[in-house]
Amino acid sequence: DNYGQQDYAEISDFDLAQDIIQLHGLADDYYLGSSPTGIDDQGIFLKVAGMEDELVGVVKNTNTLDINSSNFAFV
Repeated sequence: DNYGQQDYAEISDFDLAQDIIQLHGLADDYYLGSSPTGIDDQGIFLKVAGMEDELVGVVKNTNTLDINSSNFAFV
């Protein structure tokens, strides 16, 4: 398994004023961290019990996202 390092979503034009990222589950299932693609990017990681957490997305050119903000919707 590559833990998402080769099959994640890349969001290159995210607008904090209008865009929403939809994720499956609950906010507690995820966390935001440093992206492996660049210091100005933010990674979205799925917590996986007993395994390495999985990178599910990279938001380019931002590092100010908050997983509990209105920019995220959980279904």
